[in-house]
Amino acid sequence: MSLTAYSSDSDGYVLHAHGRTIGWIEGRGVGFVGFGSAGDALSAALVAHTALVRWTVREQLAERGERSDSEIIVRPDGAEEWLLLDGRPVGRLIAAGRAPVTTTEPSFGFELFLPRRVGPVAALGLAHVIHHRLNEHDVDGDADRATIRRRPDRPASSAAR
Repeated sequence: MSLTAYSSDSDGYVLHAHGRTIGWIEGRGVGFVGFGSAGDALSAALVAHTALVRWTVREQLAERGERSDSEIIVRPDGAEEWLLLDGRPVGRLIAAGRAPVTTTEPSFGFELFLPRRVGPVAALGLAHVIHHRLNEHDVDGDADRATIRRRPDRPASSAAR
């Protein structure tokens, strides 16, 4: 199913597919919702992050040292669960009902932070690539646990975003 983007009141975009809101692009982030559990959202975030890294390399927009083969760590920080790659935040998990877009029912999601060199128009192209990759994968919450660790110690600061 194709992805459609509509401008939002916050100068970003709301993403639609299958007749419903499935995500957003706002500021330095691109996010997707509609997952039945935090595990499903985490699995989808890993697929999406790999797509993001490969896309930025292909488009020559990658930041120095960015790779997709490093370990993703999920680190809680109050109400947020940050996705860390090599110690730096690359995204966050979105709890059910906490997405910045209106959905028909509460669902889990994720937001990935965009590299500085990715502008609004390029972010739309990236959103299409991520949407396509998520549709190709059976995102069921069974992510490769060898590449994911939950770390309750030393919470990442929300200012690190």
